[in-house]
Amino acid sequence: MTTNPAPTPARSVRLWLVLAAAVTVAVLVVGVWLMVRPASGATFGWFAYAPMSETVYAPGRDSSDWLGLSLVVVGALGLGALGGYALGRRRRSA
Repeated sequence: MTTNPAPTPARSVRLWLVLAAAVTVAVLVVGVWLMVRPASGATFGWFAYAPMSETVYAPGRDSSDWLGLSLVVVGALGLGALGGYALGRRRRSA
């Protein structure tokens, strides 16, 4: 009978780091995708002449733009935190 040895703490921490890095990269990619994709219905437009109009139309940001921006920020902070944690856990070479 062979028994499987218990996972070492370093191995389980490494697994969690890899999983957290994958989730963080996925969040970052989704955030960038939300930022660069065209808004729904914004692929076409029309122009009409408005005589004597002194107002300028400046469209605001869509809610998906803000969501994408926040996901990019969260993803970048997460990658920075994971990188700092990985650098802090490195062992000194003998």
